[in-house]
Amino acid sequence: MRDITPKQLIKELLIDEIGEVNKKHPYLSFNLISSGIEFLGICIDKGCKWTDQGKSKKHFYNCIDKLFPKRYQIIKSKLYKDLRCGLVHCWLSGDFKLTEIRNDPTGTLKYKNHILSNQDILVLDYFYFDFVQACMKVISKTYDKRDKMNAPIIRVGPLS
Repeated sequence: MRDITPKQLIKELLIDEIGEVNKKHPYLSFNLISSGIEFLGICIDKGCKWTDQGKSKKHFYNCIDKLFPKRYQIIKSKLYKDLRCGLVHCWLSGDFKLTEIRNDPTGTLKYKNHILSNQDILVLDYFYFDFVQACMKVISKTYDKRDKMNAPIIRVGPLS
């Protein structure tokens, strides 16, 4: 058995494993990233316990506001409603069109404008990049010794 801290979970699951899923299952990646955004928001909410309920939107917005590039703030409510809630609850992305760089042979969708498009297009490659940057901000922070970020959050491995 191995105890995993939140920082380890972010590195191993949110960055590494979602990165692997990205390669073969892009649609699934959007779902996982959306859930991961909420988790990062919980991580940086000092007044919240892991088990607090009814704060999904608060935590999602908290992550977008504090850890993502500013251009995401203009669509955070739509991201929460259509992407996070839509994908997590019923596997539908609302009005968002989800794609990857490889589906844009003309190079129309650039990193700087993929969020600002009036077409509600999210490019996985850019979205995952911004998500990883948010993850790294949480991992690189120093937390008080008594903070929930320093205590094991899950235990994995073979049962003895």
